[in-house]
Amino acid sequence: MSGRLRRFAPTAKGIVERTFGTIDTLFCRHLPGYTGSDAGRRGTDVEREACFSVARLQDPLDEWLVHRHYRPHEGLRHPVMPKVASTPTRMWAAPVATCGYVPVPLSGGDYLELLPVRWQAADERGIRIDHRTYDHKVLGPLRGQPSGIAARGGKWEVHHNPHDGRRVWIRLPDGESTEIPWIHRDHTHHPFDERTRWLHRSERRAVVGESWQQQVADGTRNVGEK
Repeated sequence: MSGRLRRFAPTAKGIVERTFGTIDTLFCRHLPGYTGSDAGRRGTDVEREACFSVARLQDPLDEWLVHRHYRPHEGLRHPVMPKVASTPTRMWAAPVATCGYVPVPLSGGDYLELLPVRWQAADERGIRIDHRTYDHKVLGPLRGQPSGIAARGGKWEVHHNPHDGRRVWIRLPDGESTEIPWIHRDHTHHPFDERTRWLHRSERRAVVGESWQQQVADGTRNVGEK
């Protein structure tokens, strides 16, 4: 989202900025190696203390998020008990207990937005990902053109399914996402992931270029049929 907003305009995404601020003040500053937002908040010898990788931070962050939802917040007040600071969990439960809720299933577009994103160029051959070429006539006016997102080097937002390499989706200038098929998709009728592709590649190391892509298509088709 922030990649498509005006730069240096924190008021355009106040909720996001407030969330970052909360994580910084209530979680990050208690970790070893915390550098702070400026030199005045920087700890001593932070380089020696910085010992957490992103993967190792996942568990304490998840635990903090659970605790955060059960922590009273001064800005959360129930009309029946205005003098008592409530927790996010209680404030969510109060109207649900009175009015209930309607679960809304995710649409196909919602699932598409949740897929991993890669930023790719669109050239005269199409979009290249992991030695596979994706192409469609809709890419015509986009070939060799920048996306207009300077923060991503002018590349285009492409969503892909790690468990099915037969197609990707590119976000067009109008904001809509369009499916772009692998050029050999007609030869592969079953989904395949990187493990399937590499199993076949180990047997075809001498094949390169478009011939290699054709061999991968045939190989993944054979694996799927088995």
